[in-house]
Amino acid sequence: MIVDAFAMFDRDPRTNISITPDVLKKRLSLHSVEHALACSLQSVFDGYREGNSRTLSVCQARDGFFLPAASVNPLSYEGGKTEFREFKEKGFCALALFPNLQHWSWQAMSVERVVSDAADTELPIVANVSNSDEFTSACKVLGQVGVKSLIRYSARGAYSVVSELIEAANRFPHLLFDVGSLSQSGIIEHLAEIIGADRLCVASGAPLNFEAAAFFSVAASRLDDDTKLDIESRNISKLLSLDVSETPTPVSDIYTKMKNFPKIDTHWHTGSWQLIEPRKSFEAISEDLTEFNIQHSCSSSIVALNWDIEAGNQETLDLMSQDDRVCGLIVVDPWRPDTSLEQIAKYSRNPRFVGLKTIQDFYLDRTPLGLDHCSYLPILEWANANRWPVMAHLPGMFEAAQKHPDALFVAAHATWRFQELSRLKNVYFDIATSSSLRSDADFRGLVDAVGEDRVIFSSDSQLMGPAWTLGKLASSGLGWTVISKILSKNALKAFPRLASLSDEGK
Repeated sequence: MIVDAFAMFDRDPRTNISITPDVLKKRLSLHSVEHALACSLQSVFDGYREGNSRTLSVCQARDGFFLPAASVNPLSYEGGKTEFREFKEKGFCALALFPNLQHWSWQAMSVERVVSDAADTELPIVANVSNSDEFTSACKVLGQVGVKSLIRYSARGAYSVVSELIEAANRFPHLLFDVGSLSQSGIIEHLAEIIGADRLCVASGAPLNFEAAAFFSVAASRLDDDTKLDIESRNISKLLSLDVSETPTPVSDIYTKMKNFPKIDTHWHTGSWQLIEPRKSFEAISEDLTEFNIQHSCSSSIVALNWDIEAGNQETLDLMSQDDRVCGLIVVDPWRPDTSLEQIAKYSRNPRFVGLKTIQDFYLDRTPLGLDHCSYLPILEWANANRWPVMAHLPGMFEAAQKHPDALFVAAHATWRFQELSRLKNVYFDIATSSSLRSDADFRGLVDAVGEDRVIFSSDSQLMGPAWTLGKLASSGLGWTVISKILSKNALKAFPRLASLSDEGK
């Protein structure tokens, strides 16, 4: 069974994302959740006392499924342990804090008072943080006081705080850490080995986060059932003084269906982004392709993107030689157009190289380059003449795609910035993002805007493992017919050479 370490209900007025308690319970139950620590979003955005009353009434009416978390806004807290003692007497299990949503800082003296009063009344804290600075500050403040706390990173780019998480775990033994927003392949088992599985929990963050992303990531971890149970229920239950079942968690039907469906993943890499990425070896890549039934992956070299296109494109070829499911994207460099064209001439003869790749906003000349910069012109003219796909970030893509209508373009990480590009028929949309926030990954809005045939499955592995993106798709509300096209068929249109390779494999 799973104890969801944190969820919310009611409405977020910033984004209009909302969920009723009954719908939340139904969604979480699909993933073997039997209890969820939860609070009303009213306690975040309205007066926290009114919101806490709402939280308590909802939790009391639903047979113990929801465990009530109180909230306090330090900007309106005047101190006094009596209020916190009343929280415990009323049945609240923890105190949830939201610095980003409520615009306060961990450095504030009023926050010191909140944390001190919570510690004195032995009320555990769930700290919801949204960037690396908040993460570090929360760990220092809560760790130094010694209050039992769960640190929950809930926004984009959680891979950037893993080194801080490890250091905080070593310094502060009272802290637990939510793995629900960690996206790297193998990161959960890596942390279990480095700091211990007894320091980890899993929180869905629903409805602001896609709930299945967290649960799929734990399901995909290469941990034994007993160790997974620590993460799924035991650790948070100890924090909340909750008695729970020791029954191992069954793998959900929807996870099994998504994992086993034959798919094409259009966004993979070799190398490292100089972050903690446990499964970046060629052997690990092949194992993950098998685990997730990936028939073809489109891979590009991080060495080529960050440093040397000649060495990096050779690295891609080396991986392709070891696994015939891997297809290559030729990385180009706008500052070296002649060398880029030489690389294209060298590798495009190989039918398993299926497109070009660049991260144009990596290149700086006072301001980040757009894909429409003159330095890209000879490369894009070649792509246009040969009807080749170009995968890139969004800056300048609209202008480039308009000017080169016979080239195909793949807009990477396009789940919340797609409107301008939606009317260009030679643009396809990659759904890899480092965020599980629904506001960052509007899958339904994307499909409505561009059609169900131009959205393609992409994980950005190994920085963001396939389970991460599959979990977001599973929570998106899209029908299976659309999801199945995204997982496989649509990539054959974005990368025409993949269609030939797929035909050869039949």
